[in-house]
Amino acid sequence: MRICSAGKIILCRGKGPVVSHTINIVFHSVVSLLVFIFFLSVSGNMSAAFISALLFAIHPLHAEPVAWVSGRKDLLFAIFYLSALVFYLRFKLCRGKVYYYLCLASFILSLLSKSMAVTLPLSMLLVDYFGSFLIKVEILWNNKRILTESSLYWHTH
Repeated sequence: MRICSAGKIILCRGKGPVVSHTINIVFHSVVSLLVFIFFLSVSGNMSAAFISALLFAIHPLHAEPVAWVSGRKDLLFAIFYLSALVFYLRFKLCRGKVYYYLCLASFILSLLSKSMAVTLPLSMLLVDYFGSFLIKVEILWNNKRILTESSLYWHTH
């Protein structure tokens, strides 16, 4: 996958480093957007998703994949891995076959980018487990707030 993307860049623009670095910056921006979409899908909280994506985008750990052309495999892996997770969440929500096939295609492309993608099924299980856990915590938190408000109401009247 990485070789195909590098080959297309060389055919389009030549071997200049400016083009490769610009494409890596665009890929990193896409990954940051996917981080935002994933956290928004999981948490439903816009500000938490934005802060998570912003911290991901500016963290110095991600300087190497963006600055080095050889780090493109990490960016491609992240794009397809996060896309697969987002499509999986959409599939669980809508049960559409399109999302299932998009998730499967993203998983395969992620595997072609980097072998670390074999962890995706485990990540899906963790999203299922912690997704139901977050829903239970939110229900408990809302019930606690309702009970507290009602006890304050009855205590003052």
